[in-house]
Amino acid sequence: MKECFALLNRLAKGTLDMDLYSYDPGAGLKGIIPEDDLFWHRKRNTWDWGQGVAWVGMMAANEWLNDPLIDAAVQEFVIKHMEDGLPPITVNSTIPYLLMIQLYRKTGEQTYLRHVIAAADYCMNEADRTSDGLWVHTTLHFDFPQEVWVDTMFMAGLFLMKVSEVTGNSAYAKEAAFQINGHVQALYDEEHSLFYHAIRAEEQRPISDVHWGRGTSWATIIMIEALTAGILEQAAHESVKEIFKAHTEKLVQLQDITGLWHTVLDQEQTYLESSCSAGFAYAILRGLKANLLEGSHYEQAVERTFTAFGHYIDGGGRLFSCSAGTAAHPHADLYIAIPNSYIQPWGQGLALLFIQEFCKGRRS
Repeated sequence: MKECFALLNRLAKGTLDMDLYSYDPGAGLKGIIPEDDLFWHRKRNTWDWGQGVAWVGMMAANEWLNDPLIDAAVQEFVIKHMEDGLPPITVNSTIPYLLMIQLYRKTGEQTYLRHVIAAADYCMNEADRTSDGLWVHTTLHFDFPQEVWVDTMFMAGLFLMKVSEVTGNSAYAKEAAFQINGHVQALYDEEHSLFYHAIRAEEQRPISDVHWGRGTSWATIIMIEALTAGILEQAAHESVKEIFKAHTEKLVQLQDITGLWHTVLDQEQTYLESSCSAGFAYAILRGLKANLLEGSHYEQAVERTFTAFGHYIDGGGRLFSCSAGTAAHPHADLYIAIPNSYIQPWGQGLALLFIQEFCKGRRS
């Protein structure tokens, strides 16, 4: 347990040291896109998905660490952004509002709840949708007309689940369930038991047949979150459960001997990627604890990932080999070209989620 706590504490401190408020998400794209195109990465508001994922991991870790510095950092991050002015709401940038949910629960301050409900109502009533009612993937800087991305079901799906919990309004959970199930059915590649990154809804076909690691991990995580929260109707629950079981079985088969997974999951020549590995190990561990998964091969897969992270997290609490932000691409070479040499907030957040869950089972 001491080893687990030490790794979690080091990773949390390393994440705090990143200064997520002024983080430059364009750093990972230098040399990949023209210098003139980097302006939107450098100037984008840091109230966005990447920082949101980092804080989700930090808040989960702090349930175990109980570090007042993390609590203070959450409040400072939110207040600074409220003072600066929050950016326009998009489905992909709703996840930072989970910080406001936590602050509302702790303080009862209605301002936080008003912002949360505004973002939730945007998802319910204003977000672009396909003809089937699924959210079209939109970000702070780009729209992707009629494209359904695997990222969205995690970012906005998890957000609406938590809004339903804090408000007691089941309509939010019902919409989350509809979106999560719809995205799962639309993006799941049954032949390979993996997920596509994105589809073009009008054509009902994937943008490519690439099975991208981190994108797939968003699906793996949100499936277990929805299954354990009990928000899905019976038929959808059974369908998602069977997909989750077949999918995680495939993941264990694809895990590298090192304990990590490849950035293109079924192409061994691609680099080992840490953020998807954290997401997969977290979801598999949650599945074991919920008795949805059985077998020592799952337990061994999780143990291998934890052991690997002891080497991939340095003394300063920084997780290495996390890929930069990744758009939906038409072929694997473009996924392989995404750099993995920078420390990324989403990698920190997913690693924190996994390691705190791993630690929970080892409390004395």
